[in-house]
Amino acid sequence: MHRGIFSAILLALFSSIAFASAPVQERADRFLKLANAGYQALYRVNAEAQWLAVTDVTEEHDAA
Repeated sequence: MHRGIFSAILLALFSSIAFASAPVQERADRFLKLANAGYQALYRVNAEAQWLAVTDVTEEHDAA
């Protein structure tokens, strides 16, 4: 009898922990999606600026 009650309590406890962690995982996934999008945008702007700086061979930039 006690074993059944103990098992039911453990099951309820673990299911509540799993249910509570779901919103945390969703928040983490949303944060990572936002952070990745921001990083990719910054990386692209940086790469384009570096490309322009390296490939610009006009007189005023290549007069060294």
